[in-house]
Amino acid sequence: MAAKFGSATHGLVPGMRVRLPTMPDWGVGQVQSAHGKRVVVTFENAGKRVVESDHATLVPVADEAASEP
Repeated sequence: MAAKFGSATHGLVPGMRVRLPTMPDWGVGQVQSAHGKRVVVTFENAGKRVVESDHATLVPVADEAASEP
């Protein structure tokens, strides 16, 4: 998936899978929307959360299905 760079959301687009390293118990999340400095993510173990990109860094997760032989 191509990411649009620019703005405070650092290329995060809806559908992208991410992790929040400071909250590993939340598991993998899927970006629902990214506007300005706010990113709405639905996490496996924490539900829907609004993440402020000024205060937290979301890390993209490689698609596990793409790594299978």
